[in-house]
Order: sequence, then structure tokens, then C-alpha cells
Amino acid sequence: TAGDLHRWTQSLKAGTLLDPLSIQKLFVPHAEISESMAYGYGWYLTKTGSGERVALHGGDVQGYHCELRWYMESDLLIIILTNFDLYDESGIGLGLHKRIVASDVRKLMLGDDVRRPPAAAELGIPDIVRGSYSLPDGSVFHLQEFGPYMSIGCEGQGAIDLVAALADSARRRCEAQNAKSDRIIRALAAGDSAQLAAAVSKDERFFLSFWPEEWKQFTQDFGPYISHEVYGTYPIPWDNQMSRTYVRLVFENKSMDYQFTWIDTTLYETIWDAGKPYPLVYNLIPLSATEFAIYDMVSQRGTTIKWNPAGAGNPTRILFPEGSAAVENRKYDE
Repeated sequence: TAGDLHRWTQSLKAGTLLDPLSIQKLFVPHAEISESMAYGYGWYLTKTGSGERVALHGGDVQGYHCELRWYMESDLLIIILTNFDLYDESGIGLGLHKRIVASDVRKLMLGDDVRRPPAAAELGIPDIVRGSYSLPDGSVFHLQEFGPYMSIGCEGQGAIDLVAALADSARRRCEAQNAKSDRIIRALAAGDSAQLAAAVSKDERFFLSFWPEEWKQFTQDFGPYISHEVYGTYPIPWDNQMSRTYVRLVFENKSMDYQFTWIDTTLYETIWDAGKPYPLVYNLIPLSATEFAIYDMVSQRGTTIKWNPAGAGNPTRILFPEGSAAVENRKYDE
């Protein structure tokens, strides 16, 4: 519990758990991670912009998330615990958002302003809004419940571009990464080693050492490969050089996500079966019965969409501020 973690850190501060020399060793950098971050014994160590020492650690798996930060000179301790999962850029839910919350808590404690999401109206989101809505290019917005909240899932590059407000250069890069991801999956499915090698650069050849065996394991565990679809690429908001391409793989006995992470145009890592249903998923914040805000806590940007019911010869639509419209194409079964 948060109380347990508080007692733990208080015992370290008071020297009742370990002798002072041992405690001092915990908070001395022993391994450099980056110019601004090091690792002690069981603690990440960094400094604020004003030079105050910070000891911190988090924990994330599906089902629980924790963030503990100890600002050592001011003796400010921030502890965040949650069992709620929210699909986000980390792939496992809330791993990034809890750090944003912790930073904002400290700002509030110091009397600083923080940028907050739009305030939600007390009313909920009408069930009639639930469904899927297509853009002219075939991209789809899915409005459905994830846990206790109504969320919007973006499937397809057009939907991602619209919600993430990507610049033209970012869109071109995402399209290129979509095409490259498609070539890689096609080569793996065909067992074509020459085509697979041709799809990656010299700096990416590391992946050739395990991809074929990984794919073989997929087919052994999940049955024969059926098909795949590239759902799109989105920039990762904490690093403008990073992006992630989402591919949905369908095997005979299982459908799963397979994600390629890029640094600029070079493949950096792959993640699979993270449980994320669409490349981007945001909670909807109700502003009125028909108007909803989408807000990204990391980039601190958002937009507003309007649900427009059918009438006067028009189908039910979602309207975006710049004039784009997504048309309802089916309702989800209860």
C-alpha cells in the first residue's frame, strides 16, 4: 500500500532499517544510465533543474502500477499506486501517465501552475454514441468502453493523423514506416530470407537473427498464419524522433498486435501481444451530451469532437474542428 511505501522510506531516512553507511551507499550513483540519470542500489538517481537530488523508482505490469519519488533536500515524497490499466504509449498502460501525474503533483506542491485536461461535465456519455465511424480513406474510429470509461480508438493512418495532428513531414515518415513494416511481415510469413534481408538496413540486421525463429514459434503456438493488417504509425510523444507502427496479426487460433518501434527511420525494437487493441486509444471527456474532448496528457494537446446524429439525409457522424467527418458504419452488439 501507499502507507507501506511511506513507512519504508521513513525507516531509511531515520536509519532504523540499515546503518547510516549502508543507507548512504543506496543513494550514490554506481552505474550511469544517461547524462542526467544514474542507478544506485535499487534506486534511480537524478537531479531537478535547481540541483535537488531525486531518488525514484516505478513498477509496471498489467494489473498494477507504482511511482515513488523522493525529493531528498526538501523531503517531499510522492507515491502513486493504481490497479487501473489504460492503454498508452508504453503498451502496458499508465506506465508513462503516472510519471506525468507525479511531476504535476510536485509542481502543485511548489505552488506552480499545471496544464490540466478539460473539466468533464457531470453527465456521462450516451450509449447511443457507441459504435464505429469511418473516414473516407477507410480509417476507423471505435467509440467503446475500456474499463469504466468511453474511449476512442484510432485504427488506420488517417485516423491517427487527424487525432495526433501530424505535420506533413511526420505523415510521410509514418507512411514509409507502414510500408516497411508490411514488407517485413510479408517476408516473414512467406519464409523468404532474401526478401526479409532486403527489407532492413545494415543497422537493422540484428533482427534477422531471431525473427524467423520467433515467427516459427508464433505458428506453433497459435496455428497457421492467416493474414495481417497495418493499422498505422504514430509518433511517441516523449521523443519526437521515436514512432511505433502497429500491425494486427491473425493466426488460426489467435489474433494479436505486433509493434515496430523506430528511432527516426531506423528500427529500434519490436513488441508483441501487448494487448493494445488499436495504435492510439484516448478516453473521451464529456463536455455536453454531444461534444467530447480528447486530451493527451504527455503532449498536453487535445481536440474536441462533436457527435452529430442522423438527420436531413445525413448519416450519424463525428465532426472534427477542421471540417473532417467520420461516418457511422455499424453498431457494436451488446
